[in-house]
Amino acid sequence: PFDEVVAHYRDLVADAPATFDRTPHPEDVALREALLARKRATPFERALVTGCGVGRAVFVVREIASSGVLGLDSSLARLRRARNIAVTLGPFLLPLDEASIAAGGPREAPIALHRLVRDGVDFVAGDVAALPFCDAAFDLVVTTPDALRGDERAIARAEAEARRVLAPGGLRLAAGPDGRFEA
Repeated sequence: PFDEVVAHYRDLVADAPATFDRTPHPEDVALREALLARKRATPFERALVTGCGVGRAVFVVREIASSGVLGLDSSLARLRRARNIAVTLGPFLLPLDEASIAAGGPREAPIALHRLVRDGVDFVAGDVAALPFCDAAFDLVVTTPDALRGDERAIARAEAEARRVLAPGGLRLAAGPDGRFEA
């Protein structure tokens, strides 16, 4: 999953050579745009991101949530990376690409952790088709593309679970086939 970390956090790399691609990951951009388009006067208090992977979507949601954001993924390796980013006090280094290294740059560069809101985030292992939460537990539920993988029955179960844990009047954003997040 470290390639996934690089892909989702490359826009936060500091002190990298000019050749390093700092383009934000398209999923993160799409999620931020969807959240900003639906921002409310009352911030979301309890948010869940299913299929959170290495955690970037959780940090994107935390930018607009007033308190807790929980990320759920079935991969322990991905969750370990997300938790490391959430709690690291020193530098969190990402490997640079070969072109950047060849240009005389370092092999690794730190990400700007201060740009992430890391308080009020947590991560848990679980199955998107059997969420371990009570009904109506969250006022925002984000379903990432990773949560919507598998056959039609698995996807339908994941979507039903997301609706079950969403509080009345809450917002559910799900990744669409075009990569955008739809309510």
